[in-house]
Amino acid sequence: MKKPIVLTAIVCCSVLLGLAVLVWTALSQEALPPAANSCLSIPPTAFRPAESGYTYTSSLSLYTSTPQATFQMPLLLPNGSILRKIRMECKDNSSVSDLRLRLYRYYDGGWSQSAIVKTSGNDEARRVFSTKAISPKVIRNFENAYLLSIYFPMTGTTEFAVYNVKVLYDAP
Repeated sequence: MKKPIVLTAIVCCSVLLGLAVLVWTALSQEALPPAANSCLSIPPTAFRPAESGYTYTSSLSLYTSTPQATFQMPLLLPNGSILRKIRMECKDNSSVSDLRLRLYRYYDGGWSQSAIVKTSGNDEARRVFSTKAISPKVIRNFENAYLLSIYFPMTGTTEFAVYNVKVLYDAP
């Protein structure tokens, strides 16, 4: 008669231990910062020259033979979105200059840099550069406007190319 009681006690303890592990797992996951739940993937064709007269190609990649050329596009995200990460897939084969992707915010009559993604080193291969250093992180469309800008520092169609830009964010 003792065997069913011992067996029942063991089963109850196992169930309670399993529930405790599930609760602990759920609580520990809530303590982690949330990952981005949305992604805006931007093809190179979305970027346009900031000034006229640039010689450039924009199809599967964006590159230019115009020195110190800037290409821009508006960043349109839902109001209240929280920016998590900006990444750029590109080629930087220059040993003297770096490709730059900047996020600008317009407020109070002026533009201010909110984030920068800058390449480093030189390599013929496609590479991804990114930043989480974005300030402010919350999109406020009623007060601000947003602009992404790619800066090609020097001439040479074979040294720099942009293949894709992604903005990871939490939608409201």
